[in-house]
Amino acid sequence: MKNDIQKQLETRIVALLQSKRDHILDQHYYAYCHHISMIDRKKRTIDRLEKLCLPIRSRFSIILDRFVEVLNNSRDGYSYSLRESEQDIEYAMRFVVPGRHRNLDFHDIIQMSESFVNTTVNTVFEHNDSLLQAHQLEVNKILSKLTYVVMEDLWVSSVVGFRAHHGQIQQLLSKLMRAHEEERQNFWRDVHDDFLPLLVIAALKLEIIEEVSQKNVEVMKEEICILKKLIKGSTQRLRNLCQGFNLSWFDKKGLIFSLKAFVKLFEEEFGIPVTLSARTRGTKIVGFQGVTLLRIIQEALHNVGKHSGASRGKVCLEILNGEIVATIEDDGIGFDVKKTLRRNGSFDHFGLVFMRERIRVLEGSLEISSVKNRGTKVVVCTPLNRQDSHSSASVAKNL
Repeated sequence: MKNDIQKQLETRIVALLQSKRDHILDQHYYAYCHHISMIDRKKRTIDRLEKLCLPIRSRFSIILDRFVEVLNNSRDGYSYSLRESEQDIEYAMRFVVPGRHRNLDFHDIIQMSESFVNTTVNTVFEHNDSLLQAHQLEVNKILSKLTYVVMEDLWVSSVVGFRAHHGQIQQLLSKLMRAHEEERQNFWRDVHDDFLPLLVIAALKLEIIEEVSQKNVEVMKEEICILKKLIKGSTQRLRNLCQGFNLSWFDKKGLIFSLKAFVKLFEEEFGIPVTLSARTRGTKIVGFQGVTLLRIIQEALHNVGKHSGASRGKVCLEILNGEIVATIEDDGIGFDVKKTLRRNGSFDHFGLVFMRERIRVLEGSLEISSVKNRGTKVVVCTPLNRQDSHSSASVAKNL
């Protein structure tokens, strides 16, 4: 008799959850987006968050359906499929807890899980069903299974998320080692191709100058002029190499100076004009923070040059409310940002991965927006590190 009552209760709850499915998901999703809006650093609206956080709604719809399946198959057993968790890498990566979360009570994963359980339970009890009202204790026991279904999903997703993160780290380290080796090879190739021939030519020119110095002063002057041009050109190339490899050189010159030099090289390589504007209020950005920002901007511009098909680009660097904000824009063909970032789970686009990892080190944010045939916009924001930067009027004049 007791089993018959429990079966009736489970059947009634299943019917209720199925009829109120959209109501439960909508109510929970709105509460979740409202919670995120309160802690969102970018201060986005509820409407904007409702569009951005759709994977969360989709995920909890799967959990709700799974709970219904548990109740329908309580006697026959329950089979859990890993397919949804393994395919939904974007959701699973949320379980790699960011370093700023010191207390899990405030983590949005905990908040949204608790909210979902409460919303579902309240929906069941708000329905004036005489059978459910007469057996509230048994109904509570049945609904408590939802907590275990949520916990099961959280555990599986966390495993998938950390596994994906671990694989990403391995791939990034491999890519980084290859990139370092390529940089070394390029450096020594530049030294071999540019500077060793210069030394050979300079020695020959000096011998010629020595021979003609007593015979033909005009020829000697011409040879000296040629030698000066060779030395001047090689000096500029050496400065360009220093920009990429010498941190002390960067600390002396700063981010803006290095950006100007890089933009010039970029325009020569890709033939795309770039407008560079800086409003840093006399603050010289140097040190690790400056170098990291330079690498992020370089990567963003390389993407413009290689993939965008743009006719022009724009880089804006400014300091607003104690934060460094760098904006990189182009008028190229654009791309599907969500699709591309999801493919980062399979490591197809390391440039974007490196940008995200670098800005994460600076405890900043990276936002990418793109419209087909209307270009791409990358916004990098990070708190200004006063230890790595300093301000003076003379610095601004020198730049």
